[in-house]
Amino acid sequence: MALWAYGLLLASLLLGAAAQDPLSRATNLADHRAALQSGVCSKLYHHYTELHANVLSGKAPQKFLVHVSPSFGLADRLTGLVAAFYYALLTQRALLIAPHPLPYELIYDQPSFNWTTALPHDSVLSPVRWPVVNRMCSSCGPQVPAPEVDPRMNCAVCLDDGKAVAYMNWVTVNTVRQWHMTHNISDTYDGVHTLYYSSNYGVSVSLFHNAMHQRQLYALGLRPSTAFGCALNMMFFPKPETFAVVLEEMNQLLLEPLVIGVQIRTNDDHMGGRDLPDDAINGYKIMLDCAASFEQHLGRGPLNAKFFVVSDSAIVRQRAMEQWYPGKVIVYLRTKPVHINNSGKDDLHGSRLAAAEHWLFGMTDFQIVHWWSGYGRTAAMRGMREMSIHAWAEVPTECKQDNQQSVWQVGEGNSGVRRMLAEL
Repeated sequence: MALWAYGLLLASLLLGAAAQDPLSRATNLADHRAALQSGVCSKLYHHYTELHANVLSGKAPQKFLVHVSPSFGLADRLTGLVAAFYYALLTQRALLIAPHPLPYELIYDQPSFNWTTALPHDSVLSPVRWPVVNRMCSSCGPQVPAPEVDPRMNCAVCLDDGKAVAYMNWVTVNTVRQWHMTHNISDTYDGVHTLYYSSNYGVSVSLFHNAMHQRQLYALGLRPSTAFGCALNMMFFPKPETFAVVLEEMNQLLLEPLVIGVQIRTNDDHMGGRDLPDDAINGYKIMLDCAASFEQHLGRGPLNAKFFVVSDSAIVRQRAMEQWYPGKVIVYLRTKPVHINNSGKDDLHGSRLAAAEHWLFGMTDFQIVHWWSGYGRTAAMRGMREMSIHAWAEVPTECKQDNQQSVWQVGEGNSGVRRMLAEL
């Protein structure tokens, strides 16, 4: 066998094996849960599920963290939830999720722990009221070690009803990563019964810079490249109704030996109103050209890869399938994408599509994403594949693995979750 042919065969075998990771590729709840219990996330799974159960049963101190999602896109919400998960872990709290602006249990199953357990009685009050309003407390507790962020209450700790309550608002707060790298998180709000927590910025990489928690995270089997994915996979798994929206595309994706995910971000406005003008559409072809170049470099020739394309633009999706790379593209075309903020309880299709495509993107072997978009990055991070992500930036370089950045470099972004990244 010629040397180049042997190399191509070996690359194909290795890529195929990597693609069969049971946690990122599971298509039913039982398989997903089994992979959590025995794979790379198993130590975290067993540690946190025991902690959560003990708090709810009263075997451990009754301390809760209630995450209040901002009314942003899916990536912002998931990034904030992962940050909340690690805050709950490090402060020995049970994580609960407020049912605003959309109850997550309509989209996802709960593979590890019950985050919709009845909220503490205070949940009917601000800051969990929707829309959020400031809360005026009649009795205030003493100031405790905590970040200087908007409390949404008139005092740092509210003592109304005999139970201490506090609120941490990290939504679009630029100091979030620095604070999580330099503070002993376990000491913050230690005596508070219910801590409300809002965020859309990530800390899963930054926490590994924290000298007070680094060993603790490593002892749980976590690494900077797995922390985000382990938390997200523990909290969520798409419901059958969610997977059903993209069943055809999922079946195609799972049959292919090599799939490169391509996420093309144009503008959220293109989901709810007028799409891209004709003279702007072809400029996005460069994302698929990048995928083709990446495929070429992987095997020193074509590997017969497929491109799984997601985009906020229906026109870009159609152009990718019909004109740019016909025969190589897997893409959902049956309905126009809808922003999750415009897809509520009365019409869940848009939210289910966003969640399902996000999950499928994490099943791909390599990912080409827009550097400023959290949707593609968070989806890729769920898959926890090393050396897989390339991100499009303003200054293009060659699309190949050699141009990637380290996990420490990419963790400086607002999402705090970008890992192996190359500015293309």
